[in-house]
Amino acid sequence: MAVLPYLEVLADDDATWEAREQAARGLYETLRHFGPGLVRRLRPHTPDHVIEEAIHKVVIKAALGTSRFRGTDERAARSWCNKILQHYVIDYFRARRRVVDGEHLPTPATAREADPVVARDLATLLDLLHTALLRLTRERDRPTVLHNVKIHLEARVLGAEIDEQIERWARPEDPADPTALRRARDRVYQYRRRGKVAACRAAAALEEAGEVTSEEAQLLRRILGCDEEESS
Repeated sequence: MAVLPYLEVLADDDATWEAREQAARGLYETLRHFGPGLVRRLRPHTPDHVIEEAIHKVVIKAALGTSRFRGTDERAARSWCNKILQHYVIDYFRARRRVVDGEHLPTPATAREADPVVARDLATLLDLLHTALLRLTRERDRPTVLHNVKIHLEARVLGAEIDEQIERWARPEDPADPTALRRARDRVYQYRRRGKVAACRAAAALEEAGEVTSEEAQLLRRILGCDEEESS
């Protein structure tokens, strides 16, 4: 189910009202089909109503936002939708955490097990991961390791496609040269693999040192794809 045709209509100021309404409905139904899977792959305990609100947010931005989708292919269209979905859900959990901290309410162990992000949100866990990476990596190797982890997270969390990352991190001098393009693609996949290995090693070190709970470690492994087989 493609989202690109709907996004193109909604980005077209000359489209008729009927066409825009039909595109908005089509985008909504399509996002209801695959949106929950995108969100829960990283945040499995996200409530249904939050996912529904996030989907509405995508439709609103696609139809009325000042930064409507301007791409030309389906992969970029899905990546654009995914970023909005993920950002909305992250903001939701951050707001929940502010309410808990503001009222000085304790977080029961049972609540943490059911929804580990209640205790510490994703941004906090990634900060801990960054600290562990610095601790585990020799100073001269840190820029390279952090670069690789950034590329891995960009793909896993933000949904960046391989072509986007080639353009950003390994753009060949002659993009029309198939050999150069293949080498650039292989280079980005190598960055991703090395970033995954380093990040998963840091996550394991955090759990072993007791700096994260087992639930938080499980969330990190899911985000990083530590238990998934490699694919290109």
